Amino acid sequence: MGRVSSAEVGPVEADLAVQLLRRDVAASYRSFKAFTNESGLNPIRSRPDFRLLMMDLAMPVEAFAK
Repeated sequence: MGRVSSAEVGPVEADLAVQLLRRDVAASYRSFKAFTNESGLNPIRSRPDFRLLMMDLAMPVEAFAK
């Protein structure tokens, strides 16, 4: 099986991928490095919702707690 390009990922699949990633982050999977290095996420990297998710991961969990 070859690599999937962003043109081959349909909007439904891309929406589902981001939804599942959000669920993982909500369940405390917050490995910014893993999300950055995983080549399987390449087809959705340009999506605004994925970029927002990455910005959320880059921010410490307790950034404003005090």
